[in-house]
Amino acid sequence: MDELDITISKIDNLCDVIDALDFCDRYNVPCEKLCTVEELKNRLRLHYRKLTWTSSPKVLFEKSVQEIAKENEKKRIKLIEMIDGLKKCFMDGNLDLHGERHSSLVEDLLKTEGTTMNITEDCDKMMKNLQKGHFTILVSGETSAGKSSVLNLLLGNNMLPTDTRSSTSVITTIGNRRRNCAKILYKSGKVESIPVLDEYGIKRLKEVAFMEDDSSRQKHDISEVQVSLPIPLTKAGFVFVDSPGIGENEFLENLVIDYIARTEIQGFMYVIKTDAAGGVQEDRLMNLLRIVLEHHKVDNSIDSETMKCDPKSAIFVCNRFDLVKEDEREMVRQHVISQLSKCWPDLHPSQVIFFSTMKVQDDIEADPEYINDNYILLMETLKKLYVHALENKIKSTYRWIESILRRCVHHLRGMVKRLDRSERENMERSAQARNKLAVLRNKADDVIMTLRADLEIAAKTVCGNIRTHLKDTIPRMRLTTCWTLDELPSSEGGKWSWIKDKIDDAFFDRMGSLIEEWDEKNGVIKMIEEKIIEDTRMRLSSLQHELAEMEKEIQDDSSSDGSNRLSMSRRSSLLPMSLVSFAPFKIRDRIDTPKLPIRMAVLFVPKLQTIIENNHLNEYKENPSKYATERSKKLLKALFKSESTVNENSHFEDVLLHFAEKLLERPQEYIRRLEEKIPGMILANELMLKRFEESTREERKFQNQYIEMMTQIERLRRSLMDYGEGNIFVADFKAEEIVIKETTGEGESINKTFKVSDILHESTSRSDRSKGKEPGGLWTISQNAFLCKAGYETAIVLRMYLPSSGINETFQEVAKLRCLITSETNLASFLGIHHSDSSVPAYIYGGPLRSVRRYLFNAIQKPKEIIPNILKGTVIGLNYLHQKGLVHMELTQDTITIDEDGDVKLTGACLPRLATLPLEKDIIQAGDFVYLPPEVLTGDLYISSSDMYSLGLFILEVLARNSLEQGVFGPQKKWTLSEFVRKVDTSSMLELEKHCNIVSKETLCMISRLLLSDEDRRPTANEVYDFIPHVESEDKVFKNYETPRNRLRAFKRKSQDKKVS
Repeated sequence: MDELDITISKIDNLCDVIDALDFCDRYNVPCEKLCTVEELKNRLRLHYRKLTWTSSPKVLFEKSVQEIAKENEKKRIKLIEMIDGLKKCFMDGNLDLHGERHSSLVEDLLKTEGTTMNITEDCDKMMKNLQKGHFTILVSGETSAGKSSVLNLLLGNNMLPTDTRSSTSVITTIGNRRRNCAKILYKSGKVESIPVLDEYGIKRLKEVAFMEDDSSRQKHDISEVQVSLPIPLTKAGFVFVDSPGIGENEFLENLVIDYIARTEIQGFMYVIKTDAAGGVQEDRLMNLLRIVLEHHKVDNSIDSETMKCDPKSAIFVCNRFDLVKEDEREMVRQHVISQLSKCWPDLHPSQVIFFSTMKVQDDIEADPEYINDNYILLMETLKKLYVHALENKIKSTYRWIESILRRCVHHLRGMVKRLDRSERENMERSAQARNKLAVLRNKADDVIMTLRADLEIAAKTVCGNIRTHLKDTIPRMRLTTCWTLDELPSSEGGKWSWIKDKIDDAFFDRMGSLIEEWDEKNGVIKMIEEKIIEDTRMRLSSLQHELAEMEKEIQDDSSSDGSNRLSMSRRSSLLPMSLVSFAPFKIRDRIDTPKLPIRMAVLFVPKLQTIIENNHLNEYKENPSKYATERSKKLLKALFKSESTVNENSHFEDVLLHFAEKLLERPQEYIRRLEEKIPGMILANELMLKRFEESTREERKFQNQYIEMMTQIERLRRSLMDYGEGNIFVADFKAEEIVIKETTGEGESINKTFKVSDILHESTSRSDRSKGKEPGGLWTISQNAFLCKAGYETAIVLRMYLPSSGINETFQEVAKLRCLITSETNLASFLGIHHSDSSVPAYIYGGPLRSVRRYLFNAIQKPKEIIPNILKGTVIGLNYLHQKGLVHMELTQDTITIDEDGDVKLTGACLPRLATLPLEKDIIQAGDFVYLPPEVLTGDLYISSSDMYSLGLFILEVLARNSLEQGVFGPQKKWTLSEFVRKVDTSSMLELEKHCNIVSKETLCMISRLLLSDEDRRPTANEVYDFIPHVESEDKVFKNYETPRNRLRAFKRKSQDKKVS
């Protein structure tokens, strides 16, 4: 039976188990373990997809992450080169004849202001960190959630045990080395090697890493197990850390704490047992996050603004979703997301995946290429997590370099200019500057003191509100009664002190839930936090402005820093200049730290040390619920007692006040930045003035070296800005800044809020021109719109990938677009991107633009004037794209665009890739797919020569416009795509001799060469450019060319003929 006869419609029409089984037998589709019609149909759909895929999604995923790793390595190498250049500015190579280093003053100033404690050591640390290309992801989960099964899927083998008797007993890291092997590291320093992971090796590995005996799991001398698996994911830098569960017992929890404290964790995967009653085990998840926040340290001397933990670098795999009743799945889905949102900061629903390892494994066992949608989603989400973590590392390093360079420029500029002035003039200016700095210091102290006082009042207000609520009868009962075994730790979990702490944690978890419910109703905490943040921001703005002006005065610089303008930048003036700023002084005026959920914040309250108890383990074993009730009553009493005791006994801590302060941690962090930065920078400026007053003559001998150092720093700044332009700063435009104008039936113009999903939904009706949409390409659609910023409207064009494109990430493409030169290359100006409700961002170009088809239809100029210009502009744009390793990939009259001046402005530009063709090729018409060259339709990569084939079709359509009313391949466009792919014969189907009977032999020859089936023999864009002048002499083509004027004449003739008749 021909497998090409399988269609989705035939599969969908199956409604009987017997028919579905016969269908499976007919096409040799394995169907063991399948019982229902829907299960059989899903298996058949997977088989159909296997037949239509050009490559397996798993293979594409693995290739994709490896390409991402290569691209990231290039970025890291470039940053290392810049940091090495920065280090050399301060190295011993700058010693003078007396062995003194002219950079020592700059180093002292950077240290005094807190920018860096040791510039050369910090450079070494940053370079060492960048050399590590791995991505460490901590994998944890709930008991019996299937964590090992998920890992086995990603690793591509069954190395980890999946039976319920075994669970992770030690920290097990899975990374890349040359061969399959493992090492067992003992706390004593002993190392046991497993040279080969054969049957014996895996057996030994399971004995150590997945112990079945509870007593062994609670005490062993193994520190870590390191497994090497040279598979595509680990070769790309993935390091999976399989960890024991949090809260299982004291011993295993300490193992996890010790590992996290000494390791940089870049990502998290948490596996949830979705079918369990009650949903997410929030206590374990929150304890994991608490451990990470407490122990996952960063070196503050390098980047005090780097987050210790990025909640966006986490995914939650809700496994066993297939075991949830079908009519309850949506309810369970919403419940799980709601629960996770309450215990994980800034959770986005896209971080949550509902999954079934059993379903995925059954499909893969039937055929390795039967990869269902859930598995694809898991891989894509993991890839996004990977990209996010890698980009975070790049951006934080960029910010560090930018900060160092900015401060170096300030100090060097001030020193050089002072050395040019007379001693008397310097003394006068120093006195003035010192007085102003003293005034500014006093003002900064007052501002910080006021903010501290305001924050203290805010914390006490929050504390008072919480205490009042907890004193009510119902909250008190909910806090202290009806304890269940699910909430409480096992009596066998560890020492009594650990068990008691877990009972206390359960009490505070309840308290967090109660406060969370209360705040959802009245919003007191949110309102107070927002007010204190806004007050802090306003005061910071004033201080920042005054200090910046002061530093400019010290530099003797009345103008703004020229580098702020990015005079050599290709960025449009529409973009905010703050994106890349080298102003002398800058504190970020936004809070990057995620807001902790209330239930998460409560875990950080200090322990109530006043409640001292003897060992009550036996009492707890006998009746856990009764003991928890008594313990919680004591805890609650202590909380209320603290209100009156804290003022009398200074060593007593008000736990509720600590909790309120934790809820207001973000404004606290904001104020801390002020305390660290502003006084230090004032002190550094005072130090510089003092040093020059004391040793102007001594420093003057270094004047030339200071100038040389400034030159080196300036080169680094330029390199950094160019790097940022291509890799960091592509503007993200907000939805409210983008406006689409629509015309009502009454002719009125109204503004419509921009939403990517709406446009993609409407994209099927491309004949609608009333809303500014241009005809789309095979995988994209364009929309004219306006960008509204600072009260001005600027015409733009939005370009969006359709879901059918199969494009899931575009960061490499965006970086390439950002680096393209648009002047004299016939490319549209790329302004930035907009992240919306679509999986990939919308691209934003300068506009307005319209398609060649629409332009020619409405053009009033003579064809002889505009046709050669269109062809020339298209070829110039293509030539530039091809030089940059890019292709257009959608070259038709509907995708080549023209600006208001009549010049071609290409918006299509992408990396060479495989074309994404529809799955239902035997149903869907060929349509615009006819513009793709035959080799691409049969699975070859779309490269620059593919563009030349499409260019040949475009030239043919434009020149033979009158005879090709339906365009090229007119009759064949109505064929099914599968038929066209099988039968395509370009030369015979196009009938070039017939349609090109009025063009010159040179033009016919060029078109024929462009359409050759041998892609290596097609001319390049550069060759076609030399041919364009021949088009201008095609008088026969232009004589009867269809224009608006010709159409008007034809219409008048028809009207007159009707009147005569």
